[in-house]
Amino acid sequence: KLTHQPTPLVFIDLPLVLLTILVTIFYNLSAAAIGATLLFYLVQKITGNALPDLRGIATEDEALANEQL
Repeated sequence: KLTHQPTPLVFIDLPLVLLTILVTIFYNLSAAAIGATLLFYLVQKITGNALPDLRGIATEDEALANEQL
């Protein structure tokens, strides 16, 4: 009975471990995105543009998307 006891715990713990890893990865990605946004905002403010030009960003993204195609 002692050998059969740990196996259910492993099956219960495995999804929890995977969920924790996924949550940690998503949290780190969102934190990195927020950090990049703040850094971009600071760069824009230092260079004199208080608000980023969303139209310019959109055209740059479209150009990159067209280059990949």
